[in-house]
Amino acid sequence: MPPGGGNHGYTDGCFYFTAGLLPSPTCGRGRALTELAGFSAGAVSALLVVYGIANVVGNAIVGRFADRYTRPILLGGLIVLAITLAVFAGFADNKVVSVAGLILIGLAGVPMNPAMAARAMRAAHPGPLVNTVHTSVINIGLAVGFWMGGLGIGAGYVRAKT
Repeated sequence: MPPGGGNHGYTDGCFYFTAGLLPSPTCGRGRALTELAGFSAGAVSALLVVYGIANVVGNAIVGRFADRYTRPILLGGLIVLAITLAVFAGFADNKVVSVAGLILIGLAGVPMNPAMAARAMRAAHPGPLVNTVHTSVINIGLAVGFWMGGLGIGAGYVRAKT
């Protein structure tokens, strides 16, 4: 049984599935920030720099504690993301809420990756390809997400902005 006990197959699958979804709140951010929150297109570039800085800070913090506090980091990160996205869904037209959401997603979203990698390494009894598979699953989630978005655009459900 892996360290920590219990059946980890289901939770690992959820984290892998979630890992593919994490970037999705940020992929449409430019449009959400311009059309909903009312930022200019020029301001979006600066806001995405702020998002990138939040990612670096979040990775620095989470990476330091990922081995020791893997599950609390994953649970806390998913809770922060869920609350942030729920608040953003209700108040996306508010600039302060949008910027706060962008920063919180940057601090909690992508930075969960070190904890997910630590969890995968611990659950799989480290082999040489464990982290490779973990990263590949994240990339598969990204590819499938963009492919599904393309299908939606192609079917006319979503208009591509040109």
